[in-house]
Amino acid sequence: MTRSLNRLLNRHLVAAVLALAALPAFAQPSPGTFQTFDGESKSVSDYIPSDQWLVLMVWASGCHVCNMEAEAYAHLHENQKDKQLRLLGLSIDGPEVADAREFVARHDIPFPNLIGDTMAVAEYYQAVSGRPFQGTPSFVIFRPDGTPVASQAGAVPGEVIVEFVASQSATAQ
Repeated sequence: MTRSLNRLLNRHLVAAVLALAALPAFAQPSPGTFQTFDGESKSVSDYIPSDQWLVLMVWASGCHVCNMEAEAYAHLHENQKDKQLRLLGLSIDGPEVADAREFVARHDIPFPNLIGDTMAVAEYYQAVSGRPFQGTPSFVIFRPDGTPVASQAGAVPGEVIVEFVASQSATAQ
């Protein structure tokens, strides 16, 4: 197959998986309180804009895929922050704040990030998605009202996220 056909098939496969990963309407986020890199307690819900969608990206500084994809998600945030969505990072590096800071600096990540230990993040992910945490990267997409509507383990192309949000926004109107 040609490279462009492979890319198209992969894009539609990811879109189908993301659509299948839609969450039941009754799922409500737990408090999800973690730390900023400066030690301040913050909840994921503190970052959900009232007029935009929030894409929560769970990552780890030592995650190979996270390191490969970080700049693409930084680009997604920069392209969308004044449009329909924003990103929030949630590191599972726990007490290794220095590693998390270095990851953010190395990849020039422009979106805010929180940090928590793996178990707390896994519990939060399961609470909002209804699915066990499988590893990094993982994503949860929240409507502007704070309702989680989709989750996905593994990298998801930015354009698929944008298309998913656009399709969900259109059906909500």
